[in-house]
Amino acid sequence: MGRLLATEAADPADPRAALAIRDLVVEIVSGNHFPHFAAAFALGSRCGSTLKNDLGFEYALGFTAWVDRRTDQAIAHALRVVALAKHQAAGYRLLGMAHLTAGRPTEAYLALSAGLASCPRPESLTSFRILAENLMEGREQVALTVDGVPYRFALSCFNGQAMEAAVVHSGGSLTELTELRFLRDALGKTPVVLEVGTMVGNHTVFFLKNLAPARLIAFDADVRSIGQTQLNCLLNDGDDIHTELVLHHKAVGERSGRINLIGVEVELTTLDAEIHEHVDFLKVDVDGMELGLLEGARALIARCRPRMLIEVSPANMPGFEAFLREVGYVVERRFERDVDTNCFAVPAPA
Repeated sequence: MGRLLATEAADPADPRAALAIRDLVVEIVSGNHFPHFAAAFALGSRCGSTLKNDLGFEYALGFTAWVDRRTDQAIAHALRVVALAKHQAAGYRLLGMAHLTAGRPTEAYLALSAGLASCPRPESLTSFRILAENLMEGREQVALTVDGVPYRFALSCFNGQAMEAAVVHSGGSLTELTELRFLRDALGKTPVVLEVGTMVGNHTVFFLKNLAPARLIAFDADVRSIGQTQLNCLLNDGDDIHTELVLHHKAVGERSGRINLIGVEVELTTLDAEIHEHVDFLKVDVDGMELGLLEGARALIARCRPRMLIEVSPANMPGFEAFLREVGYVVERRFERDVDTNCFAVPAPA
């Protein structure tokens, strides 16, 4: 974001400059612009004393600190949010999330329990407390059955996506279940599945059990996600699964090289460079980097014409729709969510 660079020179003691910084940090958080979180936290921290009673700003700083693995700072800002709004769930939830990421489920359970006792409408805290209780009592795996199909998942909280999955799995369901059911019915048996962005393997395991691919190829930029996906696939391996599973620890974009993701350098590649076989279905969830990924997959899309489920951020939707027109695709189904949209795209009718 060019505005980050432009705002760095601002004087945080100037109230107008502080408000401009505040608006930018909140915009980055509300838009889930994860690559800019570290810079947003560093910038916002400069004017903390000027805006110490701004609830939205304190929450945004705490959330960026949590994503950037600054647990102590995340807890400090979460406590400030609780002090400013003790009857609102946001601060307690952030405090619980920070403790869960730090491997302190008992502290998370206590924070979330305090929120449940203090907030008049605390529904959003209940599922997080169930996860904290599971981990506090040593239950690191959960078994569940969805639509008659059994699943088993390990619980982990190493980042927000892993925690989201662990919360849903602890509640006895799968993440994005509406989309998954649609894919099961729309695709049927699918010989080759390509997945970019595995989270912890929630979708991967569903694909193995419901699409019965002969081969499933997956990429993720976070080595912990790859490890958790592999573990969850092993937990669900049975006589009814005969899939060759290939996992790659790589980021996927429109060029090859190296990329820094939250302080870790990762190999960057393209699908055109990596995939030379036929692909029947492509699923993409890359937190706002979908346009670059698609640019690096033009040859694959032209060659294979796969059906695709792409998570698209609001800022990228115009570019995504333009890309689809260029490659001869249409969106057949949209799944609207709070901060993004899952789009099921298919080749346009002749």
